[in-house]
Amino acid sequence: AFRLYHESLLVVNRRRYWLDRKVMVIVVMIGLTLLDMLIFIIVENTCCAGRTIRITRALRPIFVINFSGFRQIRKAFRNIRKTLPDVLTVLILVFLMIAMFSLLALEMLKHRGLTDFKGRPFFRNYGDAFFHLYVLMTSANNPDVMMPAYDDN
Repeated sequence: AFRLYHESLLVVNRRRYWLDRKVMVIVVMIGLTLLDMLIFIIVENTCCAGRTIRITRALRPIFVINFSGFRQIRKAFRNIRKTLPDVLTVLILVFLMIAMFSLLALEMLKHRGLTDFKGRPFFRNYGDAFFHLYVLMTSANNPDVMMPAYDDN
């Protein structure tokens, strides 16, 4: 808030400065943050201590993007926004392939009675099959997905 006020003192046309879109977004964000802080203090002191959720924390990067000193970050976000449609089509195709192959794996493997290393049933339902094939694709826990079928064969 102090930075906005200081910048407004340096500008010749103050009315035009305060009606600028970036400044308005920052003012709205400051208002939402103050409202969130007020609600947090009221709820925390009355009934639900420890169970409150701070919503405006996720919106804090907007401050970084909108201030004039962070032009390079704005350019990076602009480039990400421009390449996002191409990336999204590839991600949609990947998830559609996982969906198709998880349906195939579910039909092929659900009657074999496979269990994972903790003894839980493997490929019980479609969501479970989708999750396990997603983990297999990302290779985060590749052996956890492959070893039950390998041990069964």
